[in-house]
Amino acid sequence: QKTQFFGESFQTHSNLAYLQANSIKRLLRTMEQKVLLLLLLAALANAGPLTSRHRGGGCALSCPRAAQPPAYSVGRAYTFDYSTDMRAHIRGATEESAGLQLSARVVFDFLAPCEVAMRLSNIRVQELDPAGEAWLDSPQQARFEQELTASDAHFAFANGLVGDVCAEVAEPDWVLNIKKAMIGLLQNSNTEQRDGFEGVETDISGRCKVTYNVQQDSSKGASVTKVTDLMSCPDQQKVRSSFQSSSYRTSARIQSMPLTRANRTCRAQYDTSGHLKSSVCSEEHLFRPFSTETAGAVTTVQQKMTFVGTGGIVRIAHDHVFQRSKLEYQHHDFKQTSENPVENVRSVLSSLCDLGTAIGPKTPVLFNELIYRLKELTTEQLVTMRRDVEGFSVCRRNNQMAKQFFFDALPAVTTPAAVQMMNGLIASGQVSNTEADAWLTSLAFVQDPSKEMLESLLPLLQVEEPRTQAQLGITAVVNQYCSSRTRCETETVVKSVGAALQRLIGSDCSTGDRRTLLVALKAIGNAGHLTELLPNLARCANKESNLMEVRVAAIEALRRTPCSVDRRPLLRLIRNMDLDSELRITAYLGLMACPTIEVFDTVRELLTAESSNQFASFMWTHLTNLLETSDPHKQDIRLIVEDVKLKKQYDMDKLKFSRNIEKSFFSNYLNAGAKVESNLIWSQKSFLPRSATLNMTLDLFGKSLNFLEVGGRVQGMEVLLEKYLGPKSNKSNETDTNTQLAQLDETFKLIEEKIGGNLDIKIFGHQVAFLDLWKEDMEISGSNILKLLNSLRQMREINCT
Repeated sequence: QKTQFFGESFQTHSNLAYLQANSIKRLLRTMEQKVLLLLLLAALANAGPLTSRHRGGGCALSCPRAAQPPAYSVGRAYTFDYSTDMRAHIRGATEESAGLQLSARVVFDFLAPCEVAMRLSNIRVQELDPAGEAWLDSPQQARFEQELTASDAHFAFANGLVGDVCAEVAEPDWVLNIKKAMIGLLQNSNTEQRDGFEGVETDISGRCKVTYNVQQDSSKGASVTKVTDLMSCPDQQKVRSSFQSSSYRTSARIQSMPLTRANRTCRAQYDTSGHLKSSVCSEEHLFRPFSTETAGAVTTVQQKMTFVGTGGIVRIAHDHVFQRSKLEYQHHDFKQTSENPVENVRSVLSSLCDLGTAIGPKTPVLFNELIYRLKELTTEQLVTMRRDVEGFSVCRRNNQMAKQFFFDALPAVTTPAAVQMMNGLIASGQVSNTEADAWLTSLAFVQDPSKEMLESLLPLLQVEEPRTQAQLGITAVVNQYCSSRTRCETETVVKSVGAALQRLIGSDCSTGDRRTLLVALKAIGNAGHLTELLPNLARCANKESNLMEVRVAAIEALRRTPCSVDRRPLLRLIRNMDLDSELRITAYLGLMACPTIEVFDTVRELLTAESSNQFASFMWTHLTNLLETSDPHKQDIRLIVEDVKLKKQYDMDKLKFSRNIEKSFFSNYLNAGAKVESNLIWSQKSFLPRSATLNMTLDLFGKSLNFLEVGGRVQGMEVLLEKYLGPKSNKSNETDTNTQLAQLDETFKLIEEKIGGNLDIKIFGHQVAFLDLWKEDMEISGSNILKLLNSLRQMREINCT
């Protein structure tokens, strides 16, 4: 296929490539030795048309067979004139408006089947004066022209649809977005030109539903009207928020937050051969809050592209290092830099000082501005600013207030420079433990962290005994960092985080104290991309001499690992009926996070021959809830579960057997819903639940907010309850208080190694707190618990249980 593809390409590409191909063909006719033949075929595979050569090959990864004869010829360049007009105004309130016009000459070079390059020239940018009467040349004209013409954009084009778009790695996001909008005008999924055709297309707004109306004219071609339902496009909005969320897909018409009412209509003309002659697209966006049918904040956009002519490809492109992306808009943050950022920070601090000690309406506005101004500072500038604040050279009248505002804002800045300064403050003891933990916890809510930020945080993990909140906060940053990058687990900084945590758990969790192991395992689960630690986690879970809560935590550490990771070790755990049911249930939940056919085959087998009622009860309730769930994330697995036969015999006593509880609702019309889920897990060794979790999730417009999950585990309390509340327990009036205390303290000494418990809290999926309830964080002794036990015993005696 490679030989055929490049052979066809050579016939239509540049003269140099054509001569190269003919030379190779002549050599192939004369050479008979197999070794030389293989060498020449390898050379042919590495050759290519000089107009599209770049590192990594072409942008089109494949080229499907054309459903219709291609409208555009390979080896030809098609030239268009492009213009766009954007205006924003308050309808019904003022005549003033803001506007921008952009025009360009666009050339599409059809380099090979399915491979197209786009180049721009003749860039002109104009801005509308505030009165809305005249267009003036933009002061940004030179910058626009330089950035837009710096490099070509390549894209895959087959059967009228645009696939991947490839641009230089160094190309700014805003430049690529403009080019994507131009490329989208070339797209037409209705290549057969059927009237009333409905489909789904991916363009600059996302993956949207489209409707085509076609009017045919045998002599002139076709007139096509395409209406795009912008409410059906998921992920076209990006809200800057600390709330972390995950995406889901439903068939609901409303796919994004309906803050705006928007529509887009494109009218295009095609000639008899099917290639584009002209396209005019108009769209209007009305901001719904505080608007009426005739008034409100409105933005209108009109794009126009007109065919100019065609010619041969004569230009030779240079090599590029390309980045690949879809046609959708590339969301990014606009960073405006000022000429003197240090003076801007000083100015905001002075304004805060002028407000005095009273907190007024302007205080939060200025404080928020202070945070964003501090983000602009380099490491050296931030050090200078801190020295000025501490040296009483800022806001002399109330320098203490300026200092307080500066250090209060610093944790929220989250730039590499600010992180480095916070590290220094924590290491030198200039920040209290409470303030340090609060800052480290806040790292879980940082969006789009950078590699430099992770590198600045790494020293906090590489100390001999890293803080609990440092482990949880930094691994949450790792998860956020990896969520927008592919194969981040191979990066040095992520590997360094994994190495720091591996040092704490060892090869199989057999060394180190209990709390250190548990915190490190919780942190590994927070990161979710430390794949090099998976063998260690498997050994931790399988080692019988490890504490049960450590083995359970090792399995739970897999909660965020990709589904591509091999989970067969968990299958072996749930098949082993000799293991504690708590361990098997945890392994079952880990498997059901990424279910496979092998997992469901195992579940079927266990439901027919399971010997543990605790494990069977949990499986039955979990699968039953899956059949009834409204959770949009679980609809695929729900269809699979329908094939599993559930025996009613496992519907057991709710107060004695493990179970999964779920209540959910979802409105497909509103694209909104909510879910509450809880797991109660018993061990066959205990009459009390060993662990319990409560998870609350909100689904809204294609985004799921797992805003709170609380979980706890306890063991060893059975002995206390049997001794002091059981039928053989001493009555409160038979023994004096001192004797009761002595007996209770002696009981604690006997079962000290068996007692354990912990509580963890997750917000938006990130574990932000871990409390070891029975060791360092709470002091449990006979005197602390005696009153509670006596009260419970008295309630039993008066039949108030």
